Amino acid sequence: TTIPPTCKLTNIALLDTPVTGTDYTAYYEMVIEAIDNPGKSTHNTGQATVTVFVTGVNEDAPMINAASLALSNVLETVGVGTSVGKVIATDADLGRDGEIRFVMATAQNYFSIDEIDGTIRTAVELDLERGVPQSHTFEIMVYDLAP
Repeated sequence: TTIPPTCKLTNIALLDTPVTGTDYTAYYEMVIEAIDNPGKSTHNTGQATVTVFVTGVNEDAPMINAASLALSNVLETVGVGTSVGKVIATDADLGRDGEIRFVMATAQNYFSIDEIDGTIRTAVELDLERGVPQSHTFEIMVYDLAP
């Protein structure tokens, strides 16, 4: 009686990308050995190297720290380019999927945001006597660089 060869490859741990901050594709190499007549004095063997690549997936959306959105009162005499606050956001993904960018989602001319670090700055002189509104509301969008 001939028993057909069977093979089952099972991982014993979750295959995930390494937490290095830069490596985005992990790989695992395994050497598979097949033996006929195991336990006998004469047998033949064959080996093959199998490489399994694990590619990261954009699993997490950027999250804004709500506490970072409370901006302080700003005097109308501050200069153009003065920092008035900073939006803090994180993304748990690795590689480009975890790199975040900030953008003003509301069209307005009074403030700008640094695309990389989220610092909000005055874009013009905030002179109330020249018609600059006393109160400002705007939306900020945070996105990651996932393809």
